Amino acid sequence: MTKLTIGLEALVETTRLLQASARAECVLLWLAARDGPDLTVREVYRPAQRASEDSFEIPRDSMAAVMTRLRTQSLSIAAQVHTHPDRAFHSAADERWAIVRHVGALSVVIPDFARNTSPERFFERSAIFRYDDTGHWQQMGSVDDVLLVKGS
Repeated sequence: MTKLTIGLEALVETTRLLQASARAECVLLWLAARDGPDLTVREVYRPAQRASEDSFEIPRDSMAAVMTRLRTQSLSIAAQVHTHPDRAFHSAADERWAIVRHVGALSVVIPDFARNTSPERFFERSAIFRYDDTGHWQQMGSVDDVLLVKGS
């Protein structure tokens, strides 16, 4: 199983960007480079988006900008990271409108619009899902199964 490595500085940036959208859902993308069989997050990317308290949408031109960035920087989307107004779970909308759908892709959901989240404790209340080879999102039992956090 591929592991994703993320540095503490990327978690600091992720937390900062999510908390800046304190009254609406927010989605970020962890852009990663291949590191042998695994991936390493190189950039926390906030695409242009429309958001409300219980949903987000990335317009077509914003997705085109994401694809251009991936191509020009030789990166891939390793994970989509987004907030929910209350619990951390994968909603029907999250399943239907997932940005990433390749086997091994991650979807990280942070509760309470990330208000009570710190970089050091980022995964304590978050829910992590991995897209499997049957086309479903499976909740991961432990962050250690999928992620390695460096610098913590």
